[in-house]
Amino acid sequence: SSILQVKNMAVRIGYIYLPKFYRDFDENARNCSDDVKKEVESLKKKKVDAIILDLRNNGGGALEDARIMSGFFIEKGPIVQIRNQRGGTEILKDGDPEITYDGPLIIMTNRFSASASEIVAGALQDYGRAVIVGGEFSHGKGTVQAVVNLNQTPLLSMFGPTMGALKVTIQKFYRVTGASTQYKGITPDIVVPDPFGYAESREQDLDYSLKWDQVEKQTFTPWANGKFDLDMLKKRSITRVGASARMKKVIESVEYLTKKRKETLVPISLVEVKAKDEENQQMTKKLKLEEVNENILVADYEESLKSSEGNAIDLKDPKWKKDFEQRKEEWVKQLRQDPGLEEALYVADDMVSMYRGHTFNLSSE
Repeated sequence: SSILQVKNMAVRIGYIYLPKFYRDFDENARNCSDDVKKEVESLKKKKVDAIILDLRNNGGGALEDARIMSGFFIEKGPIVQIRNQRGGTEILKDGDPEITYDGPLIIMTNRFSASASEIVAGALQDYGRAVIVGGEFSHGKGTVQAVVNLNQTPLLSMFGPTMGALKVTIQKFYRVTGASTQYKGITPDIVVPDPFGYAESREQDLDYSLKWDQVEKQTFTPWANGKFDLDMLKKRSITRVGASARMKKVIESVEYLTKKRKETLVPISLVEVKAKDEENQQMTKKLKLEEVNENILVADYEESLKSSEGNAIDLKDPKWKKDFEQRKEEWVKQLRQDPGLEEALYVADDMVSMYRGHTFNLSSE
């Protein structure tokens, strides 16, 4: 995690990046829920004005951690519904009334946010607890699979000597509203251009993916501690994105790569092939997102890294110090090069202003 600020902006924003919902099931072992809670509590002590939980490119993981983590930001209530192959439904709930963080919250997603990521984003969106910012949809992976060993079935005596294994879908996830996360995924509250928008990588891009459906809605209490004018947040974001040179480059890149993906004719003339390669290289160079926004200030990475690595870090050791400085440099550069994160920072700033009672119009800054 880090504390991010845009130069000349007073708001300090806590940023947590979670790459996957990891959990080691050994006793007293590490899990992402404990780690995220530790980071949230640390950011609270440093009096950040808002928190961004980045679930982009997070393909999921332990369902239990999705349940626990969602509960950090609400009082209590249902988080996700699970329907099994026999039609029975189990409801996973947060029964702990403790709220780890109750301030302005943004969840970032993209088309590679799947499964557990979609459960967290969907639950906090349904409760009205967080504003979801990201590409136009998440992955749409709302199912659970199991591997069945066919070598242990009566079929072996009929078809032997070995039958192998079969992966089958045994469960499906549903939001507290009853809507499935399967196929459609999560639609963000605020949509920003996605650098991977050209890729056909979602669940609905597969030939035989299970379709979207819904079950009965659950009773839950929407979040009432701090409301935001979502329509105004959207309008202000659209205005900023339309004026952003970096966002325009993302849009142009997606359009170019989408066009390339749909091209089915391949030149066979060596001259044409070389000309095409030259054109592709020039476009790649032109559209590459290398600009670093020096106005994004990054702080407190050191403490977070030391905490995550435990006692393994010894900055007195020259090797550790060099590695640490390199990781910090890469982390800061990565954040400053990210136009989606930059827009999320502006959205967070607007949310904090609304939280404090400020009313916007489209011309206000």
